[in-house]
Amino acid sequence: MSTLPAEIKEEILTALVESCGDEDPAYVWTQLRNLSHFQRRRIENRFESFWLPKLSITVYHGVWYSFDYAYVGPHASLTEGIATYKQVPGRDGAFSKETEDLLKASTYERLNAPNPELILRFGEGFGDTGELRGGYIINDSELPGLEASEDGLVLRFDWRAALDALFREEMLLRKFRDEMMDAAMRDSRQLPSVRDDPRAQNRYLIKCLSLEIQMASRAAVRRHRRARADLNGPYVPMFKLASQRLHCQKPDEPTPATLENRVSDPDIFEIVQSEESVVLCLPEWRELNNNALLELYAEEFGWSSCKWHDRRDDVDYQQERASFWKSKDQNEVLDLNRLRNRRRYDPMD
Repeated sequence: MSTLPAEIKEEILTALVESCGDEDPAYVWTQLRNLSHFQRRRIENRFESFWLPKLSITVYHGVWYSFDYAYVGPHASLTEGIATYKQVPGRDGAFSKETEDLLKASTYERLNAPNPELILRFGEGFGDTGELRGGYIINDSELPGLEASEDGLVLRFDWRAALDALFREEMLLRKFRDEMMDAAMRDSRQLPSVRDDPRAQNRYLIKCLSLEIQMASRAAVRRHRRARADLNGPYVPMFKLASQRLHCQKPDEPTPATLENRVSDPDIFEIVQSEESVVLCLPEWRELNNNALLELYAEEFGWSSCKWHDRRDDVDYQQERASFWKSKDQNEVLDLNRLRNRRRYDPMD
């Protein structure tokens, strides 16, 4: 392409970018944005107008309370490239006015602490995949240049650098997930009862990788962060005490009493346990109909429950939990709503 006139070259690159549509924003940002200066401007303009409103930020206060922040746009008086997010009003009756005031008072302190713990959700509820569990990008990546108003209601940060961090780690997560899926696929081909039956193969992959793929890929990203960070700086534990059970490091299950009195925020491992899924890592999952997807989500819920309760090979318990995930009366409408209505972290799940 080096011998082509600049205008023709850009037309070809523009066609390439547009052919990707809105299916994979992480790929467009990390790969196609670097094709040329012109494409960088086009893509950044698109993300600022179309995608930033689909990025939400959550601040947790323990496991019971949280505040969301939504995009309100750039501000004319601010430096170019600084995005403004405002706190979304909570649901009426979600908690008392007194509790809300106490939470808001501590929000500013949390936001201005070193390495504030924020959960970013990108594309939640958008398109066919954003409606599914695991169908949107979620991470606890940094927000460079983060500043919070004194009342904690407004956040401002460098949105380009924030998307760089979010999508860089998303591509790493995909790499680790793909490697784990490829290894499990190779193992499945050694099993005569599985290798020639796509449905059986999917069930095998679900059993092997449910919960494992979320935890291992996130741990790999944590190691990557440590490698990029100042190794002489303060040590940051890999896992919080509450999420150690997800990594087979803590034998005791949380009880209603310990949950009620818990003050620590959920970490990314606890969040993705609820919000990510191995189902959307399966080869050719897009070819499956709603009923097939429903069965696989239920299968995953069953095996994840087995691993959480240290009953990894208890098939009866797995089937019991899988049935519990679906509607009790096998109502097709209710099951479809459960499939398509994404759910967020819930400490009681």
